[in-house]
Amino acid sequence: MSRRSEEPTPLDPGLEAALDKLNRVPPRDPQAAVRGRAAFLAQAMRTSAGSHTPTHTPALPTRSILRLLCLALAAIGALILAGAIAMLAAQASQPNDALYPVKLLSEEARLALTFDERRQLDLLLEFSNRRLAELQSAKEGAATLRDVFVCLEKHVSQAAEIAARLGDMDAGQAESLMQIRDRTERLRRMMQQPQGDASSGRAGP
Repeated sequence: MSRRSEEPTPLDPGLEAALDKLNRVPPRDPQAAVRGRAAFLAQAMRTSAGSHTPTHTPALPTRSILRLLCLALAAIGALILAGAIAMLAAQASQPNDALYPVKLLSEEARLALTFDERRQLDLLLEFSNRRLAELQSAKEGAATLRDVFVCLEKHVSQAAEIAARLGDMDAGQAESLMQIRDRTERLRRMMQQPQGDASSGRAGP
């Protein structure tokens, strides 16, 4: 009994015939294999390219950029124009006017932008004469007059330093500097007097 159980059971004739057909599958055509591989690679490359398509950030329209640029330039131009008008209006201001500090700043800017010492001396003499005229015509309190006088002394001191460095300034500059020094000294003595006496004596040349 045991020996019969070890013998293989014969297959069904129909199943055996089907297995025989599977074993007899013809080999694949090499050219067809190459074409199939190429088609697969092409499809893979198209899929990869489609999945990595870069996204473009929409740029600002050219008109918007030009409009912003024009607005910025117009604002800058308006500020420059307003500053120029303020400086021109400040040239006639007096120590009691709101634009007087702008006048002094414009004078300092002119002096800072002048690099020739002879021209600097001319400007300092011009500014000194302005301060003298302001002091002569001012009707303000002692504090305001004192501020103008301090500015005058600064101009005279700077002019004297430049004159000492030049050594050979022309006769007109030398005469103007001497006159300004003399008037400044007289004003200093007047500033040291009581306010009533100083006001009466300021009308002198």
